[in-house]
Amino acid sequence: MIVNTHSTPFAFSDSSSKHTDSNQRADTQKNIELPDPFPIRKKRGIADTQSLWPQHSTVKISLIDMSDKQRELTKTNILKWQPYINLKLEFIDTADGDIRIGTKPDGLGGGWSRVGTDAKNEKPSWNTMAISFINDPKEDGRIIQHEFGHALGIKHEHRHPDNPLMYNRQKIEMEYGKFGTNEFFTKIPAGDSTKLTPYDSRSIMHYHLPENYMSNGITNTENYTLSTGDKYLAENLYPPKNKSDRRVFLTKNLKGSFGTYEWALAEKHAGAPQE
Repeated sequence: MIVNTHSTPFAFSDSSSKHTDSNQRADTQKNIELPDPFPIRKKRGIADTQSLWPQHSTVKISLIDMSDKQRELTKTNILKWQPYINLKLEFIDTADGDIRIGTKPDGLGGGWSRVGTDAKNEKPSWNTMAISFINDPKEDGRIIQHEFGHALGIKHEHRHPDNPLMYNRQKIEMEYGKFGTNEFFTKIPAGDSTKLTPYDSRSIMHYHLPENYMSNGITNTENYTLSTGDKYLAENLYPPKNKSDRRVFLTKNLKGSFGTYEWALAEKHAGAPQE
């Protein structure tokens, strides 16, 4: 997985939304991650360590212009990250949170998010994340988990340098132009500001494309919840004070079906291996 110390499924705009109109977008030069089918994004890492929130800090979250049902679904899916990070996630009733989540009333699905603390550079009157709800709890939940991964500083997994999937470049370029080219053919190398962990095809941060977008017909699964690799990465970005409180452990690497290293992780339970 990748964290660029500096990431949703697909969309074709690159800006934030005003509280007063969550469908509006700001300028197109800011570091954000967008929704299905394809986002515009800067060529940065998998987890950006320069954009991580301060360790053990409280991050306040505003949910703006959402129905009660949307608010509850958003909270539930954001809190799936909570056991694996040392941050305190606090939902507030005002619109001045560190992370300000609005809605995109287009009904097309997907979403976008600022990456980590880049949210602090946004104007206070603008959202730092938006979700386009389609009234499908499973799909909406996937988008929320994915976008909040970006809000924690995590980047897109399909841009991992060890991703072995063989994308059909001609088809992707024909349908999505430079957006698809950048997203699927520009890999993110490890660097001083990038935290790189083993490639994880099951990551919530990994885009899924149908088999007809692949050169050999082999694709990854569509992921609807945090993988063990997602949990491991989050816990390494925001580790607990005591090592004994860690919940996820890398036990070994196994050769995967795609010809690359796959995760072999154990989440803490009775008799779980310790580091």
